[in-house]
Amino acid sequence: MGMASASGTVPEPAPVEIAEYDASWPLRFAVEQARLRATLAGLAIAIEHVGATAVPGLAARPEIDVAVALADLAGTAAAVPRLLQLGYQRDPSSDRQGAFSLCRRDGSHGYRIWLTTWEGEFWDRQLLFRDRLRADPRLAREYARARRDLAAEPGRYAAGKEAFAASVLASGEG
Repeated sequence: MGMASASGTVPEPAPVEIAEYDASWPLRFAVEQARLRATLAGLAIAIEHVGATAVPGLAARPEIDVAVALADLAGTAAAVPRLLQLGYQRDPSSDRQGAFSLCRRDGSHGYRIWLTTWEGEFWDRQLLFRDRLRADPRLAREYARARRDLAAEPGRYAAGKEAFAASVLASGEG
């Protein structure tokens, strides 16, 4: 549910853009990964491309999701100021259990970083879901169809994606 504005009304959720797969997404991730490795040296244990843009051929929001594994979440106190220097902004409204969110725009594309713990539940789920979509084209097509349907109702988009991923992970599909 959205927060009420100064006028007391709840703003409508922003429209969700789903773009056809862009072959530049892996390169965009690789460039950003190199920047993040240098910036987070001594803090980041691993940096992985996650989310729909990490699945070849999958339509997605034009935002590269990057999971950054830290030894523990206390490391965010040192990581966040470094990321702010790269132009990222904290996005607490998108935080998840076990993950802190930051984002930045670069022209028509965006980047979302998830600071999380190495081999923590958030990290493991992100990689497992990505790998299942990569391994099963039928499942990836089903996910793309679900996301397009959910994009028509922006207020349901995030929860609908989470529900889809949870069902896939619970079923052991893929």
